[in-house]
Amino acid sequence: MAILCSNCGFNNPEGMNFCGKCGASLQQKSASLRERSPLEFPGVLVGPDLLKRFRKAGLEAKGERRKVTILFADLTDYTSLSRKLDAEDLYALIQQYIRLLMESVYRYEGMVDKILGDGIMALFGAPIAHENDTERAIRSALDMQSALKRLNWELKSQQSTKLQMHIGVNSGMVIAGGIGMDTQLDYTVIGDIVNLTQRLGDAATPGTILVSENVYRQSQKLFNYEKQAPLSLKGISEPITAYTLKGPKSRPETLRGIKGMRSPLIGRQSELERLQRSAEAVVQKQHGGLVLVEGEAGVGKSRLVSEFRNRLGKVTWRILEGRSLTYRRSIPYWIILELLKGYYEISSTQSNAEIRARLVKQTSHVLGEEHANEILPYLEHLFSLPPSNEIEATRISYLKGDQLRQQIFLSIKDLLIAESKRQPLLLIFEDLHWADDASLQLIKFLLTTLKEFPILICGISRAFDEGELTEIPVQASRQLKAQFAQIKVNPLTEAQSKKLLSRLITSSNLPTMIERQIIQRSSGIPFFLEEFLRMLIDDHLIVQENGAWKVVGEVDTIGLPITLESLALTRFDRLMPEEHRILQVASVIGREFEIHLLAKVLETISEKKLELTLPLLAQRGFIEAKPKSEGRGYIFRHTIASDAIYKTLLHKERKKLHAEISKAIKELYADRIDEYIELLAHHYSWSTELDQALHYLILAGQKATRENVNSQAQKHYEQAAELLPRVEHSALQEFQIQTGLASVSLFGGKYEKSREHYHKALNILKHAPETIDDVEVKKVEIYRKIGTTFERQGDFQQALSSLEKARDISSCVKSEEILSEQAQIQNDIGWLHFRQGELEQAENCLRKALDLVEGTYHYSVVASILNRLGGVYYQKDDLDQASNYVRKSLVLREEIGDTAEVARSYNNLGLLNWKQGNWDRALENFERSVEFNESLGDVEAILLLYTNIGLLETDRGNLQKAFTSLNKSLDGAKRIGHRFIEFIASLHLSRYYLTENQWEEALAHSVKSAEICEEIGAQEHLPDVYWCQGAAWLKQGNLEKAEHHGKKALIRLEETDLAQESPSTEKARVLRLLGTIALRKRNLKQAKEYLEKSAQQSSLLNNQLELGRTTAVLAELSKTEGDTIKARLQENEARLIFQRLGAQLDLEKLDKGKS
Repeated sequence: MAILCSNCGFNNPEGMNFCGKCGASLQQKSASLRERSPLEFPGVLVGPDLLKRFRKAGLEAKGERRKVTILFADLTDYTSLSRKLDAEDLYALIQQYIRLLMESVYRYEGMVDKILGDGIMALFGAPIAHENDTERAIRSALDMQSALKRLNWELKSQQSTKLQMHIGVNSGMVIAGGIGMDTQLDYTVIGDIVNLTQRLGDAATPGTILVSENVYRQSQKLFNYEKQAPLSLKGISEPITAYTLKGPKSRPETLRGIKGMRSPLIGRQSELERLQRSAEAVVQKQHGGLVLVEGEAGVGKSRLVSEFRNRLGKVTWRILEGRSLTYRRSIPYWIILELLKGYYEISSTQSNAEIRARLVKQTSHVLGEEHANEILPYLEHLFSLPPSNEIEATRISYLKGDQLRQQIFLSIKDLLIAESKRQPLLLIFEDLHWADDASLQLIKFLLTTLKEFPILICGISRAFDEGELTEIPVQASRQLKAQFAQIKVNPLTEAQSKKLLSRLITSSNLPTMIERQIIQRSSGIPFFLEEFLRMLIDDHLIVQENGAWKVVGEVDTIGLPITLESLALTRFDRLMPEEHRILQVASVIGREFEIHLLAKVLETISEKKLELTLPLLAQRGFIEAKPKSEGRGYIFRHTIASDAIYKTLLHKERKKLHAEISKAIKELYADRIDEYIELLAHHYSWSTELDQALHYLILAGQKATRENVNSQAQKHYEQAAELLPRVEHSALQEFQIQTGLASVSLFGGKYEKSREHYHKALNILKHAPETIDDVEVKKVEIYRKIGTTFERQGDFQQALSSLEKARDISSCVKSEEILSEQAQIQNDIGWLHFRQGELEQAENCLRKALDLVEGTYHYSVVASILNRLGGVYYQKDDLDQASNYVRKSLVLREEIGDTAEVARSYNNLGLLNWKQGNWDRALENFERSVEFNESLGDVEAILLLYTNIGLLETDRGNLQKAFTSLNKSLDGAKRIGHRFIEFIASLHLSRYYLTENQWEEALAHSVKSAEICEEIGAQEHLPDVYWCQGAAWLKQGNLEKAEHHGKKALIRLEETDLAQESPSTEKARVLRLLGTIALRKRNLKQAKEYLEKSAQQSSLLNNQLELGRTTAVLAELSKTEGDTIKARLQENEARLIFQRLGAQLDLEKLDKGKS
């Protein structure tokens, strides 16, 4: 047996007379049980190096949360054994038994937590973590069994008793730390899993090892198990699934983990060439592109892009980078701000004045002073700077959230385009899977820009299957086509891993067996391979001598990574206590942190000391300096490391640190606190100061709402709502939460949910009016918005009731603020009448609304009213008046920078031009509207415009263009699930197929449009649907069905004021259909009556196309009546109309005698 040196504690092989480590004399004694001192056993077998590491890592530390594996082992039938042996012999036997158990624990760098008389409790993972603590515990248990067999063999000649034991192994979360007082402090762990592990040990039969479900899952690829029937254990409420360990697998399966690390570029040549080709295309063709680099964590995506960037050279390209962070996902535009900070060379230590000076200087240099002055207010807003121009600040304050977002998007686009004209631009966005929605929406918005300017966007992301990010490749493949590339980075092959290993440790004498294990268990993930080697280097088993790596320690068998969390803590536990604490506090701040903030929170460690310590931690691979931070900012190299370190802190300690970080942020950034609202909300939410969390969550929700990032606003408000029962709060705060949730629900189309929140807000106003200012004004706004929810659902009666209630309350309010609300109420009531075809009532209400705000600064409200008046006159077919109002609205919207409404106005002008017969101008305005909406990224508006363009091109006879536009709209509507656009596209395709003489397709699309129309309640469109169905049946020769649908359309039109009081295009079209059917039936009198009414309607409307088409049918009627001269005159009249309009297809049909 091994001989222990009393001087240094080294275990010497049997037969040695002097210690192999320190040279001291070894006094060998007989192996008699009674001659062994019990004091030899506990503690000393740790060895001086491991004992020192235990003490440094944890035995002197405060409590921590740890994922550990626990092992309980004890003798079977100890009572029977004690009756058979003399007490002194029993004592010596137990000591020797405990010794072999402890040896097995220490061999795998575990810790004996307790000696339990006839057994032990051992820990693996605390105070020192390893990447494979579960595996170590299992191997320790197997070694205990083997050692006990050897002990039984040795004792065979001395006694007949055969020792047996049972072992339980479990893993999970515990609190680990010192228990007791300073004078007597014992390191131990506390948690539910301790009791469960002991019960598993009790349930194990003699000579077996029983493990929990957790242990089985973590180690099943390495060991064989046999599942047991569910166990009912003492003190455990539910049956437990357990497994009996059968032994190691003869061929262990490969273990895989996550996260990658910088390494020599191996096996990425094809991916690198694709990136280079994309870059070359940008330079040669002077257009941009998008490349998405995807792959699992740690596979080498960032390393690939870094190599690509290095090969570009700085002379040709301007390179800007932004990185997403998981804990800053709720901060709008975070990744964009990171990119812009690099562009403007802005650091967190600069004052507002310095930041503004950089913005002004660089922006003016690139865009020119005049253009720079236009976008600077939006850049100031983005950087949370106080406005430098009060006039511009006032103008911005009147913009709604979506309008403000438009201007931010356009400002950044203009800046990037201008920069790209100077030299090609490479935008690198790292960790896009953690990017906030606002940043992703901006990237989508920039895609159209890539078609024409030399800007290459390179996104780096893990795999994704939901959220805003999924839309980027879909939109890019559609818009950019060959200018878009997706590059999948796969794990390395075995040959590539071997090559990487040889490159990392050149000229080493690494044993072949160890090399094989590293390559096998790294699973082609470079980070795994590198971290394993780093462990060997940290353990001084591999050292560098004369530029070559050399193995100097015993590495015959080693543990390899099973989870990255364990791997991160393995290295973390080896740090000095001060370094340990620095990284813990930094992990609470977040993945990125600044020295001055870290120093402010730590207090006991000076900023100068941090300046010395952080570079050392960077050298050890925990963190790295942020680019262009001049050593003031750092980032954890891997999120898994910061997360693992953060989890070691007790909840109480975490909460305390989050509060301290919040206070430090407020002190350090007091002059630009708006930039840090989301971070303050985050940190206070995890602290004990929940009243502050509530305050900043509400502010964060309001900020996100202003910037139209509604998904993030909803999260902030929901978190705030969850806090209400737990914290003292004001009625105003509860009101702000409810109205905030109502607003985001309204935007998201959750109308019933929106009303629910609005009614809760009204209830708050009712019971606490004295604590909230302007209660009546707030009631008016709420009832108006409740009306909007009903209007969106088509419940016009309920909508009107809510609006009238808002109007009644507003009439009693004496306040300047109420003027805008009163105008918006009248505006919305007018819109309700318009939606129901009540044009006179609509016009009256809209004029009242206009009287209230015309000439005031409520420009957005005025523009909305003018645009709706244009809609009224459009439906009345007073196209000159309609055009006048729409143009006024357009001028006003252009003045205030409301790009979305400008785009809408151009669409309306296109519709007016179309009706007026100015088809070229109509197409021009539609295409201009498309350009605006593409710049905004408004998919719905673009799809609706495609339906207008498709139908216009149908009328013009450009059928291929028509078909392309209409199918784009239909496909897009199906993709985004927009049933109304799908309805319109199907309806217009029905008209297209009628023109193409494809009657069955026309009927199929008209039937489909009818189904959707009924489903969504778009009743005002039913006459068009019935007309299409009737026309399709007419073309197929089924006159009865054609007449049935034509009369349904006419009845529907006559049920509205629109049909009875004024002419309409729809009625002219339906009357022509019925006249044509009567002509086919040879009912010439009725045909003439219908057709003349149709012509009269079209003449009154000055709708030349419909008039020409009806005149062509009248010519056919005249021929049937035998009046050839009249027929010829009518044909000539129709021909002149078609020629003037450019209706080529109608001309061809007329010449062929087909009407």
